[in-house]
Amino acid sequence: MRKRYLFNIIQILLPLLAYSSGALGQQELTVGPAGNYTTIKAAIDAAAAGAGDTVRVEPGTYAENLTISSDIVLRGDETARVILESAETGDTGTILTITNVSDVTIRNLTFSRGATGIAIDTSTNSGITIANNVFDLSNSSTGIAITDQDSGAVIRNNSFINNDIAISSSASASLITIENNIFAGNNETLNPGNGAESVSYNCYANGETVINNEDLLTYKRGDVLFANQSIQDFHLTANSVCKDIGGLDDGATDIINDSPADAGAYGGQLAEARPYPPQSLTATANNDPANYSIQLDWQRNDSYLIEYYKVYYGSQRSGLYTGADAEDDLGNEFLSGGNADNVTSFTLHNLTAPEITPDTPTVSELQPSYGQIRVNWTPVQDANGYIVYWGIAATDENQIILGDVASYTIPDLLNGTTYQVQVAAIKQARYYFVVSAVATSLIDSTAVVEEGAPSQEVVTEIGPQLESPPSAVQTAIPEEVEPYPALPDTGDERCFIATATYGNKNAVEVLILREFRDQLLMPSAIGQKLVNLYYHHSPSLAKWLESHAHIKPIIKIVLLPIIWLAIWLTYATPLHFSLLLFLMGIICLIRYQRIVCKIKAS
Repeated sequence: MRKRYLFNIIQILLPLLAYSSGALGQQELTVGPAGNYTTIKAAIDAAAAGAGDTVRVEPGTYAENLTISSDIVLRGDETARVILESAETGDTGTILTITNVSDVTIRNLTFSRGATGIAIDTSTNSGITIANNVFDLSNSSTGIAITDQDSGAVIRNNSFINNDIAISSSASASLITIENNIFAGNNETLNPGNGAESVSYNCYANGETVINNEDLLTYKRGDVLFANQSIQDFHLTANSVCKDIGGLDDGATDIINDSPADAGAYGGQLAEARPYPPQSLTATANNDPANYSIQLDWQRNDSYLIEYYKVYYGSQRSGLYTGADAEDDLGNEFLSGGNADNVTSFTLHNLTAPEITPDTPTVSELQPSYGQIRVNWTPVQDANGYIVYWGIAATDENQIILGDVASYTIPDLLNGTTYQVQVAAIKQARYYFVVSAVATSLIDSTAVVEEGAPSQEVVTEIGPQLESPPSAVQTAIPEEVEPYPALPDTGDERCFIATATYGNKNAVEVLILREFRDQLLMPSAIGQKLVNLYYHHSPSLAKWLESHAHIKPIIKIVLLPIIWLAIWLTYATPLHFSLLLFLMGIICLIRYQRIVCKIKAS
């Protein structure tokens, strides 16, 4: 009896405990490949109402139309690479709508495509903070739209780039704070221009309108000078007018003049300091056996916060960077993640180039077709590429070196001729590289050092190229398939339907269609696809036609205009085309005169 009583109490308390843990304990919900949610909407919907949960978004592009109606923090892991777009096509739709909330923070995101980045509605306590975001939509879009008189927001340290309207506000000025933002290339800065309770320390590009003259004592105007606007890297360069424009305290709205902070998405206390990945990484190998080396070059990251770069490399496989077998320019061991200083070129010396002969691949299948043979083989582990050999008398008559593939189609072969084919694997020492940038920034008076995401990986080979013994010789005959069994007087020409219709491979109509195929269709990729499609389906149709001979007269009528078109396209000269155009013009003129006469007569 007592156990049952205790069980009933536990059943009553469990929902209360679950509710209290959601209401009192703030949780972080992660969106992205390593997170618990694949969409931002799913994480927002899972956040507990009133709990102040955080939705953290990993780098990536998210095409969604979102609504926030509970008090949460929505933040990106990395401002430049967490990109939000409207799920609607073109520059339409609102990416994020905030409604009926009192305490929401939106930070460290890039709003990239949509009619409106953020729309705020019926949020009465002006407890909305929009900080350290980039609004780079389009010249027909609005960055932030406050749509009713009673809503408000603190809009701080954002970058508004090339929008139609940066901020559109219908709210009372006393509910709006606009501080430490960058406005560059927008058609309008604030519309309809109701102002704000606090407008200060904003940075305006040349030609951008200062907000309501309220910012004249603290604003800056001039060359914004982003690091790389073409790839949405809106970090500031050393000569940007938006550097050190003003500072913020620990959350209050007043400015502390002796604690400067940059304007825009990468300044202030909520900034994330990770730099944008280095671009255009290349690797050039020096194959001198006395000193195998590889020179890396990349595009300079122009953010003034960059301190140095790190080079990561490995020789085992993609993504595994051990760095145990290289030295720097001074002969010292250069370890993975070593400091390459603030330069954009670095050479690794004394690399090893193991000479290991790869295994022989196995040719699994030869697939002959019209004028070609498709060769398929089983891949060899760690092979860099393959060599396909082929010929009539011997396989060494022709060859082609390929990359890391498992098939190749040999073109331009003679139909009805036997070809010999072999495949060999090739192996060469291979190195994989990425480069990252390291930046130091001052956030809330504290120096923060952050390493950015790595560049795209590059791969290069070094040392001698070793070839495996070739595979066993295999043979194939292009176009070896017969049209269909028991079709009289046929060879390998494969004009299936026409041959079956006219009953002879040497019929004039068949020869015309064959010339049309060889001269006009086969030289082009599209024509080859049409011919292969015909070859795939026509044998079964030809078999059916052979067993339904009474249909052949109808097929001849159907083929007649096709044959005439083939004659014209295959044998007509420019003079013929000119005569045709002339005759068509005469016919159109006569037709036009008849129409005019009928109109006058009526």
